[in-house]
Amino acid sequence: MPDYMYLLESRLSAEQHAAVVRIQELAAAAESNLYLVGGAVRDLTSGMPIRDLDFIVEGNPEINPTFGFPRSWKTSGAAISP
Repeated sequence: MPDYMYLLESRLSAEQHAAVVRIQELAAAAESNLYLVGGAVRDLTSGMPIRDLDFIVEGNPEINPTFGFPRSWKTSGAAISP
């Protein structure tokens, strides 16, 4: 079975990696589970370039709906949307 964490970390750009680390920190602080979903998972398993990052955060949206990010928060090469 592939080591998906190694694949993910080795194939992300520096900006994408920074975005993943930040959203992981925010999810941990909110005691919420965080899941990488969508095209990034497909691209990771097929060897294609990872163009965007989509997350699902498990938790109560009334407590912390966006983890402090505006509705659409973007950096070069990485997008995080609530």
